[in-house]
This record gives sequence, C-alpha cells and structure tokens, in this order.
Amino acid sequence: MTTDALITVRRVGAIVLAVAALILTLAAGPSGADSAMPVDYTRLLDLARSDYDANNDRTSGAPQQQVVNGWFARDALSLQVLQLDDLLAQNEPPPADDRIMLLGLIAVLAICLYAATSPVVRRPDDPEAPPRDPALAGAPDTETSLPGFSHLPAPPLSPPVPSGPPGD
Repeated sequence: MTTDALITVRRVGAIVLAVAALILTLAAGPSGADSAMPVDYTRLLDLARSDYDANNDRTSGAPQQQVVNGWFARDALSLQVLQLDDLLAQNEPPPADDRIMLLGLIAVLAICLYAATSPVVRRPDDPEAPPRDPALAGAPDTETSLPGFSHLPAPPLSPPVPSGPPGD
C-alpha cells in the first residue's frame, strides 16, 4: 500500500471511530428511572380509616371490635409495605453505564488502526527485510532516511559500541 493510501485509510478510520464515539456518548447512556406517578398514601390511609369507622359502628361487642381492629391493622400494614416498596425502589442503584467500556474499546480500535496504517521501518542490515527494487538502486532508501534529508543516512538505531578497553 502506498503512503497516500495509508493516510486515506487512517483518516477514514479516524472519522468512523470519532462518529462511533459521538453516537455512543450521546445515544447509549443509561436509561432513566421510571417516572411513575407517586402514590398518595394519605388518601389510602383515609380510606382504611373510613372502612374502620363504618365497620366499628356496626359492632355490638368486644369480639366484633377485635375483628374490626384486626382488619384495620391489616390495611395499615399493607400501606406500610407499599411505602417501603416505593422507598426501596427509589434507593436502587442507577443502571450500569457501559459507555466507559465501549469508549475504551473504541480507543483500542483507534490504536490498532494507527498501528495497522503506520509504515514499517526496517533497518538496512535486517536479514528479514525484503530486497530493494533494483530500479531504485541509486535512489535514497526512503524507509531508513529522514524525511526532508534524503541525502543523509538515517541515524543508527542503537548507540555505537566502543571498540577499545575502557578508559582509552
């Protein structure tokens, strides 16, 4: 692949990854909490009390009053259960936000795209380097020369090793 093609692939890939990150950030957020209408517990408690008063007016002795009191206790406890259920629902942890993991995946894909579209630089003395085209024998080695300084050789990749004993 030529350098221009690699640059084009890199730019198109970067645009695709940027659009994916933007869509992910804006559209893939955690779903909001359900906005259910709050229950009016005062109205429900007033209803239980009115039932109690109506039933209590029809009682004629202690055993019947005990039964009516039991019914009211049952109604009041059911209201407490409803209130506690609503409180627990309000205290639930927010839904998981997977955007961080997905944005990390996009970052990894961007690094892979960069690595895949970077030109390979090989040392001239590398035995695994492909042979140079004989037609380019007089041309500078673009893989190892510095950009803009093609008439100069590339700097060595490792520091020179001293050949004499230390201290000379």
